[in-house]
Amino acid sequence: MKSIIKRFFHKFCKKITKVEVSQIKYGNLLENKVILITGGTSGIGKALTKRCLEEGAKVIITGRKKETLKKIKEEFNSENLEILQWNISEIKMIEGKFKEVEDYFGEVDIIFNNAGIYTDKNYLEITEEEYNSIMDINTKSIFFTCQYFMKTLINQKRKGKIINTVSIRGQQGAYEPYGISKWGLWGLTRGLAKKGIENGIIINGIAPGITAPGIAGAEYRIDPKENAYYQNNGDNRVALSEEIAEIGIFLASNASNHIVGQVIVCDGGETLI
Repeated sequence: MKSIIKRFFHKFCKKITKVEVSQIKYGNLLENKVILITGGTSGIGKALTKRCLEEGAKVIITGRKKETLKKIKEEFNSENLEILQWNISEIKMIEGKFKEVEDYFGEVDIIFNNAGIYTDKNYLEITEEEYNSIMDINTKSIFFTCQYFMKTLINQKRKGKIINTVSIRGQQGAYEPYGISKWGLWGLTRGLAKKGIENGIIINGIAPGITAPGIAGAEYRIDPKENAYYQNNGDNRVALSEEIAEIGIFLASNASNHIVGQVIVCDGGETLI
């Protein structure tokens, strides 16, 4: 009887889940590192920006909207933060944009390839243009950004790190463009890591599950302060962007230097269910 009641409430009653996350603030874990974060104006990218600054890094964030970038710059109010308007799908702009980045703080040490887009549109209705747009930003742009950065590091005989924001959708079979793009990025992350480590370049990835407040292009928006409930994983809640950022900080630091070619899943057990 109790199990029947429990199933009834689970199915028909709205559950409220609230969550807090602790952060380990070392203070200088990334001191004087120059870090480029694509898609740094919201969600995971914004959380990464905050934590990188707290750990002493010099940070450049990219975004497509100048006004949004300016607001983030004003919000953080840090001399160690610069902004760069950049549609990363414009492959021909990569070299020039890197030169702009270097004009701010010098040579880049670490890249977070975090920018990505999504669509809720039905598979049967997705157009070629929509498919190409998602693939261009989520996979193609990262391929060529990594190519340029790795080439630069190798020519300069410098070490560096690349951390890609993947997704648990990259671990599952997919038919929609977002899942396909993340499947490709998962493989690219592991494949490039083999090439990179030969030259002292460490490449890893993070695969979040559903994360508040949500990815660009998704219809849903999650406010974890109101309700973080999510029924499809073990702990019945979404991830917080701050939790993903903590993994990113670890991977960017020297504490993770022996971790190579791994994609760390943070999904509350969803891929185990």
